[in-house]
Amino acid sequence: MGELRLSIPNELHKELKQKALDKGISLKQLIIDIFKSYTGEKKSEASKIRREG
Repeated sequence: MGELRLSIPNELHKELKQKALDKGISLKQLIIDIFKSYTGEKKSEASKIRREG
């Protein structure tokens, strides 16, 4: 597994940590889920553009 060190504003960290707590998951898992969702959306958009050409 790769590693990523990321510096984010304290307020954003607090918001993300609260979301993770609300969902009952770790902050790490929340960030992984966010990245997976983001890359999945980008792939879908690229496929749509290619199909519509």
